[in-house]
Order: sequence, then structure tokens, then C-alpha cells
Amino acid sequence: MPVNTIILKFGGTSVADANSMKNVAEIIISKLIDNKQLSNKEKIDNKYSEKLNDKNNKNININYSKLENIKNKKFNKTLVVFLLATAKTTDTLFKIMDLAIENNIEDALKLKDRLLQKHKKIIKDLNIDKINELQNKLNELYKKLEILIKGIYYLGEITPKAKDSILSIGELSSTLIFSTYFIINFLK
Repeated sequence: MPVNTIILKFGGTSVADANSMKNVAEIIISKLIDNKQLSNKEKIDNKYSEKLNDKNNKNININYSKLENIKNKKFNKTLVVFLLATAKTTDTLFKIMDLAIENNIEDALKLKDRLLQKHKKIIKDLNIDKINELQNKLNELYKKLEILIKGIYYLGEITPKAKDSILSIGELSSTLIFSTYFIINFLK
């Protein structure tokens, strides 16, 4: 039997905050269960469902009773999920690079700290803030970012490799946060 591949890509506004990430999880689950998004009008046993708000403030329901069907099960389809950086993160990383090149290290580091706090708020709102491994990995990413910022400041220039490394922090952060949320809530 051939394996079907489903590819899903979620842009920055799709993973902008905790509610958006929960919506992405619902879409992924629906693709795993029946290869179509659950209808907003589908009747679901309230004991096993959670109401989420999509960007139009419509309620979306996740049927957790159906999740028993995805744990430890082999599927006849492969699901590949791509996540971009959370909304405005890439713009913020470009601004950080500009500030570092302009010798404004203090503002570059402050902006880096604000970005880290934004991601920590998403983690807290997803109720996964007690997972030390997640916190440690996120802190490592931001330590790497700080080192790169200081390198740009000291050299007065940015190499293509350094630029790519800095911009990758956005995708790495959103993927780290989302994958932890998804694994903890739906696959363990």
C-alpha cells in the first residue's frame, strides 16, 4: 500500500501565540484522524473536548476521545509539518542585527530579551513552562543569539552564515515550543 504524504506549512501568524499553536495542533490531529479538518459544527462529547478560538473568534473543538486512535498507531500516510517563526519574530531578528551593526549593543540585547520573554509567555500560556528541558533548550538558543549579536557588534559586520544563524533562531524557537506542546499533550 503506497504511503500518502501530507505537507502542512504554518506561517508566523499561525503560530503567533498559545491559542494559535493550539489551533495548529487541532489541524494536525484532524489530518491524522481523517485527512480533513474537523467541522466547527461537529457534535463532540464535552468531556473530551476543548474549545479553542481561531483568528475569527469561532470556537473550534478538539475531540480528545479520537486521540486514542493516533497514539501508538501506524498510519498509511506521512505527515510533514513546517513551522515558521512566530509572528514578527523575523522582523525583530533583522532589527537586532541592524542595531548590532550600528554599534547599539544595549538596544540589540534588550530586543533579544523581549523576544525571549515573548517565547516564554507562549510556553507559560501553553502550560508547558515546568518542563526544564524545554526551558534549557530555549535559553541555549538565546545564549547563542547573544554571542552572535556581540560578534556582529565587535566586528562591525555580519557574515551570511551569522545572518542565517540568527534568523534560524525564530524557526527553531517556534518548532521547539510547538513540538514540546504537541508531544506532551497528544503523543505521550
